[in-house]
Amino acid sequence: MALNSFCAVANSKYKKEAAFLIYSIRAFYDHPILLYCDVDTRQYLKVFGFRNIFYRDHLNQSKLGEINQKVVNVKRHNEFHSPEYIYLKMDAMEEAISNFGNTLFVDSDICIVRPIANDMPIDDLGLSPHYSERNYVKSTISFGIFNAGYVYAQNKEVPQEWKHIYLNESKFYEQEGMYKLMNKFKF
Repeated sequence: MALNSFCAVANSKYKKEAAFLIYSIRAFYDHPILLYCDVDTRQYLKVFGFRNIFYRDHLNQSKLGEINQKVVNVKRHNEFHSPEYIYLKMDAMEEAISNFGNTLFVDSDICIVRPIANDMPIDDLGLSPHYSERNYVKSTISFGIFNAGYVYAQNKEVPQEWKHIYLNESKFYEQEGMYKLMNKFKF
């Protein structure tokens, strides 16, 4: 696996976390970062002088209103997760793959603490286990076996299929149904 890019989604509520994410990526990589964000977040992050960032102001009322119609049937489990922002994860990933060949999607609250192994034999997709609670079995049943906070892909069909699973088959936002990606893609 030769990683070509990163992508993320960040809003003004989490712009400080996004800055820390970018800072942590820049500690190890100069790769392009495609960031779907709002205008406030873009303006905040530009002050840091980060290089090789491609901002897309897709977190605006018009775009979110359009996406709201697409996620109308997604069950809202809490006030923390935004179905609209989650939807944009897959859009960002698809654009990054189109522009850079492959990408690692990372949630804006992720911190890269060491280089990511470049010698892993990954084909279309790279998934990571989800470890969030002490009761792993209960957590896996409720939230899924994979973590949607960091996902590698080089096949443009991955984010399209992930979006389909999110909108139609997953029991907990985009994460619980991720195991279904294993049936369609090499990983």
